[in-house]
Amino acid sequence: MGMIEVYKREKWIPQMNAKYVTVPEMAITVGYGDDAIKKLPDAQRKVYYAKFAEIFGIEGRAFREAKGKEVQRLIIKIETKMAVLPAAAAAALVKQANEVLKGELEKWAKELQAVCTACAKKAYDASCVVMKKAVTAVQFRSVVTIVLLVLIALAAAVAHVANAGSVDYKVLIAAAQGLFGAAKLLGPRYVSLNGTLEKLGKDVGDIKKAVEKVQTSKQPYANAIDKIKAWTTGVTSPVTSFDKDFAELDKFEGACLQDLATNMKALEAVKKEAAKAPGLEPKVAQAEAQVLKAKHGLENIAKLRASEAEMKRMLAKAEVPNFGALQTNVLAVKEALPVFIMLQESVKQIVELVGKLK
Repeated sequence: MGMIEVYKREKWIPQMNAKYVTVPEMAITVGYGDDAIKKLPDAQRKVYYAKFAEIFGIEGRAFREAKGKEVQRLIIKIETKMAVLPAAAAAALVKQANEVLKGELEKWAKELQAVCTACAKKAYDASCVVMKKAVTAVQFRSVVTIVLLVLIALAAAVAHVANAGSVDYKVLIAAAQGLFGAAKLLGPRYVSLNGTLEKLGKDVGDIKKAVEKVQTSKQPYANAIDKIKAWTTGVTSPVTSFDKDFAELDKFEGACLQDLATNMKALEAVKKEAAKAPGLEPKVAQAEAQVLKAKHGLENIAKLRASEAEMKRMLAKAEVPNFGALQTNVLAVKEALPVFIMLQESVKQIVELVGKLK
């Protein structure tokens, strides 16, 4: 049996941020046996290779990105602890992190092996469909190796040791108190927005039911204008409720954006001292990322607003709107809301950490 090598990276360096340590480097090789493929006709084999490249290109990249995030979480974890440790203890922590990483590699290889095998099977099935052949059971045996080439190591200068004594605690505490005040409204905003979106979701369902009722009505229409009048009468009540709740959402959107801007400004005040305070900088960076994520989530309201306008346009012509798009956009805004609670928790952690520093 020969082997088909489908992916080889002699030096894979996960993309991430690290302040006190260097990023590890790995080598990845992926392949599988060619028993099943060499038996295929040339035309089908070409289709198979193209399908495999397409499928594995997506799933292999998703795997690497996911593992890169795991390494980033490991580094954040050790750097958070490292910030309050002397250099010798920090070195011991790095050694421990490398042992954890080594232990993960065998598991990652098995996971990637399963991904490769699944991609090969999908590509084979797809090639049978294209060639209009019966799909039969085919066995693929994948082989994957992931080798740790360069260990995580302490950076040349362990900056936190030099900076530990230069914090202006009075300034930092005042900034943290300002941040805490700015974050107070995040929880109530979450509750208000979530409640409004629940009502909007119900409104969309009620409008859909009203349209279905008008559609199934046996009432004859004298002309197109008569039909539009009947549709307008039938959907007036749920549409009025939708308009009322959407106006509430508009109001909350502006208030939330103002709250997020206030929190970002307060975070910037903390950030000025965070670089000199042990363990604080990663927490501030995390909170800043959550502010940006919350703002990005609120951008889905614009899509919902466009869906609302399109619904009104369709109803005005006595045509069925795309209720699926409306519900999807309501859910998109709703699913983005938990970051408000996450941000509030991050701020709480920052304030608690500042309280322990002096």
